[in-house]
Amino acid sequence: MTERKQIIGNTVALGFMQAANYLTPLLVIPFLFRVIGKEGYGQVIFIQAIMSYFNIIVDYGFNLTGTRTIGQCTSSEERNTAFIRIQISKIVLLFATVIPFIGIILWLDTPQDRLNYFYGFLMVVGNAFFPVWYFQGIKKMRILTIINVISKFISIGLIFLFIRESTQIGATILLLSSGWLISGLIGFGIALKLENFRIQIPPYRAIMKELKLGWHVFISRVLVSTYGSTNVLILGYYAGDGAVGIFGVADKMIKAGSSLAQPLVQATFPNMAQWFISQRDKYIKMRRQFTLGLSVVFVVGAFVIYYLAGPIAILLQGNKDENIVNLLHVTSFVILLLPFGPIFSNFFVIEHKERKMSRILLYSAILNFIVIIPLVKAYAEIGVLYTLIIVYAFVSLMKGLNLFLNTNSLRNYGNV
Repeated sequence: MTERKQIIGNTVALGFMQAANYLTPLLVIPFLFRVIGKEGYGQVIFIQAIMSYFNIIVDYGFNLTGTRTIGQCTSSEERNTAFIRIQISKIVLLFATVIPFIGIILWLDTPQDRLNYFYGFLMVVGNAFFPVWYFQGIKKMRILTIINVISKFISIGLIFLFIRESTQIGATILLLSSGWLISGLIGFGIALKLENFRIQIPPYRAIMKELKLGWHVFISRVLVSTYGSTNVLILGYYAGDGAVGIFGVADKMIKAGSSLAQPLVQATFPNMAQWFISQRDKYIKMRRQFTLGLSVVFVVGAFVIYYLAGPIAILLQGNKDENIVNLLHVTSFVILLLPFGPIFSNFFVIEHKERKMSRILLYSAILNFIVIIPLVKAYAEIGVLYTLIIVYAFVSLMKGLNLFLNTNSLRNYGNV
């Protein structure tokens, strides 16, 4: 298989996987709005936001560093050692999240609330066991996609089948989490069987080495979460579950937009890293082409969302709710800035600029905290979107200047 065909095939496969993760929930938003209501759906989104913090800890930096490590292995024996070392590291991190999770459970007032959060935590368990990084590293994207798509559609199908009353918020959370749990356990089992991996506990130093390799990526993800999950929590505190439920519509569309960029970004990461080492001019050329190409796609997508806001609102609500229409209009401007974050981050990692990336994201997190509360107080869910526009624009500008103003020096950096 040629390099071009391999990238296209991996991109298509990852595209289907991202669609399962982010687009399938869009299928049930109108249904959940009607059955459990805005407030009920807001509770679902709020709990998922809490669980996303635990997912950040469990994922750590392995989706980049783990993929790179597996891709560089030259034998089944090396992959066995690397797989077990990384997977055990993820399980250690999963156990580390149990302590704060128990703290949250004890803080809650009612048994039903505790049960709802337990259902949400199953998503974290499934994520911990799903070795996405392994399948990406060995370029077996089709297996990854089949597992993910089937499990997500089972989850969505069960929601349509069993959710019938506004009181079934816990059942909704359980069924949404089941997709993650099913895909995680099946994916882990297939990975073990694929190369007959032998499970053995790696030494302490090996685990610490893996954690050290992913540290800067982890810190970057923690900082990015401040204008993701944290903003949802702030919105819930100041504006209530209803505002969170309405914002959930925009949040799903933003995540769906991100899912369009991620397949190409992830599929090209191993190739771009290799080009950086052996074909520097090709790397610089492809870096520019990827950026321009994704920019065009997202400009078109933003225009579509802006001009079809009315029909989208009718699809979601059954009527042309002006609040939803205004929400979608502002969301379209967020969509414009979406592709630059993930693709620029990969360039920073490839070019060994992780520290600079972390610094930029630290400044963006500070900026986020400065503007989020006054904007939420003034504009509720729309205020969160205004915050995202400000922060995304800042990050895109700072990363872009750092990358593209140093092209000449990049050609002379570490040539081999």
